[in-house]
Amino acid sequence: MPNINLILERRQEKRRMETLSRNLFFTLGGSLAVFVAIGSYLVTERFTLQGDVDEAERKMEKLKPILADIDRIKKETADKQPKVDTLEKARYDTLRWTMLFQSVAESLPKDVWLTNMGAAEGDPLVVSLAGSAPSQSKASDLALNLRKQVLFEKVELLSTSRIEGANHVEKDSRFVFQITAPIKQVVMPTAAPAGPNKTAQSTETSTGGNSRV
Repeated sequence: MPNINLILERRQEKRRMETLSRNLFFTLGGSLAVFVAIGSYLVTERFTLQGDVDEAERKMEKLKPILADIDRIKKETADKQPKVDTLEKARYDTLRWTMLFQSVAESLPKDVWLTNMGAAEGDPLVVSLAGSAPSQSKASDLALNLRKQVLFEKVELLSTSRIEGANHVEKDSRFVFQITAPIKQVVMPTAAPAGPNKTAQSTETSTGGNSRV
């Protein structure tokens, strides 16, 4: 009886070992397959990346002449920039006076006359206007209209005073005024051509005489 039990135990032990061996074999086989798959993927990715790098290097080689041209153009642009700035300043200086006279002409209310217009060079350029108006409100209207012009900033009506008309007739009396209008320090766009109603107007300034804009 003991011999039979011993044989049975040996058979069971043998079956367990066989089962364990099969499980170990399949486990090792599966792990090996996974490692092989991972290795194949990594090798494939490496060759793919290397191909991308080689392609990028070839493209960079083709782009080198273009990049060199871009650098040359940038250098030429930087070298010419002082000339461009000088020409732009000359253009602005020329255009500024054209726009100045046009802006003043557009701002003058009816029956308002200028007797003097000057400019004090500085930063910014300050335009001074002197003239006469039939009323203080008309002089204020001129200052308000100048403030609406894009060319000016901080327009100030400095003073107004009444002067008697001929033979002290009240209806002939007028108000003289002083206005200052600094010009904005910006490059102004090209002024639009004057319309038919503007071309008939002219701007004249004098030191002592009366002028109408």
